[in-house]
Amino acid sequence: MCQFGAKRAVVGFTTFYHSRGSLRDILPQLRIHGRLRLSDQMKWSIQLATALEHLRISSKIYYPDLRLDNIVLSDKSDIVMVDFEQRGVWCEFAAPEVNAIEYIRLIATDENVPDGVREKYLARLRKLVPDCDALDQDAYINPEQGYAISWIALSAGEQEAAEVYMLGRLLWCIFEGVSGPQKAAVWQSYRWESHLEFPEYERTPPTIRALIDRCTRGRRDTLGSKVKRQRSKLILCDPEFREENEENVKEAARQFWLAEIEASENFLDLRDAQRRQGEWNENFFDRPSLDEVLAVLRAYQTEHA
Repeated sequence: MCQFGAKRAVVGFTTFYHSRGSLRDILPQLRIHGRLRLSDQMKWSIQLATALEHLRISSKIYYPDLRLDNIVLSDKSDIVMVDFEQRGVWCEFAAPEVNAIEYIRLIATDENVPDGVREKYLARLRKLVPDCDALDQDAYINPEQGYAISWIALSAGEQEAAEVYMLGRLLWCIFEGVSGPQKAAVWQSYRWESHLEFPEYERTPPTIRALIDRCTRGRRDTLGSKVKRQRSKLILCDPEFREENEENVKEAARQFWLAEIEASENFLDLRDAQRRQGEWNENFFDRPSLDEVLAVLRAYQTEHA
């Protein structure tokens, strides 16, 4: 047992050992050595999209933790998805509609937040997921729908749209040959850090670029638009602040998160109102379906076989 996100959790999974490692580390190495081939990129992309579609249609489950760390390669260079605990992915990878709910959850369950503020957000969270308190217990009960409250609050259609968003970010990493969507991110470091920031493009074919842009509709700026990491130091990249010091770094981050919380609440207010009126579009950002993503990928693969 360990402290995991301020909660007790079981650590570790029993699975086959895949010695080639994860795409997080494999992709930049292939790019650096000129061995990142379009045929492999297409194969992995189609395998990922097919796996997501299979989980949704055949297994009736969602996959909320789609990132390169959770994709390893078999000895035959096929992708293998791991980590099906369903706790969710970091906010920098997740769709904005998932983050809108996740930010509410984080405030509602943080004991360092003043009681009045926490109760306000907890009440809202309970409206979204009535049994959210039971999912926040120490006991590992492995609920059927997982622990990802921000995903449980979504309908099946909304979940698919959120999965497509994550898939789009992953496709960008695969075709650009990088470890993650952000360079020098505050929240994560990589063995080989990217020289690109999503959605900058250098190597991705135009057809795939258009697909990725459609998959990631609704994307928002990240904290990296205000504060970046330079090696082990945080630096300002917000023109509002002329002097770079600790207090301004904190203030830039504070302003960013205040704006994010406001945008999240406005989005959820709109969702609530339109759901009550029967007008809510589950694919609010008009992203393609998993079927449509697969169709584009397969057509491109056939064209360039």
